[in-house]
Amino acid sequence: MRRCLFLVAIVVCVPSCYRPPLKEGELRERINNPYYVLVGDHDSEWDREAVESQAHLAQFIRVMQEPKANQTGFAVKAILQEGNHSEAIWLTSLHFDGKTFHGKVNNDPIHLRKINVGDRMSVDQSRIRDWMYIENGQLRGGYTIKLLHRQLDIVQKKKLEDSLGFAMH
Repeated sequence: MRRCLFLVAIVVCVPSCYRPPLKEGELRERINNPYYVLVGDHDSEWDREAVESQAHLAQFIRVMQEPKANQTGFAVKAILQEGNHSEAIWLTSLHFDGKTFHGKVNNDPIHLRKINVGDRMSVDQSRIRDWMYIENGQLRGGYTIKLLHRQLDIVQKKKLEDSLGFAMH
C-alpha cells in the first residue's frame, strides 16, 4: 500500500512541477529573485548593449565612488564562469580598487552551483556586461534591463516594471 501511495503522489506532483525548457529570449520568473532570460552566446543585441555599457563604465565608477544622496542601488552585472557554464550575475555592495570590482552576489545563479546569493566575489572590470544605479527613482545604466524591457510584450513589461521598484525611463 505504501508503494502505491508514493507512486500516486509522484504522478500527481510531476505535471504541476514540470517547467518546459527555457527558450532563448523567454522571460522567466523566480521567487525572491530577479526575472531572467536565456541569451545565446552570440546574440548581437545583447553584445551591443554590453559594449555600450563598457563604453560608459568609467562614468559609472566615478559616480559610484562619490555618490550623491539621490544616487543609490549601485550594481554591476558580471560574467561568472564555472566549468563550461557562464552566467551574468548582478553584484551589489560594491567596492572598486582601480581594476577589480568586489561585491556580493545579488541573485541565485541558474547554472552555477558553487555560487550563491550573498557570496563575496571579485571580478575584473573587463568581465562587466552592465551596470546600474538609481537616481531620483530613475534607472541609470541598466542597458540589459532596458533591452529586455524593449523585447517584452505589454503584459510581461508590466510584470517586470512592477517587480523593479524604480522607473525605466
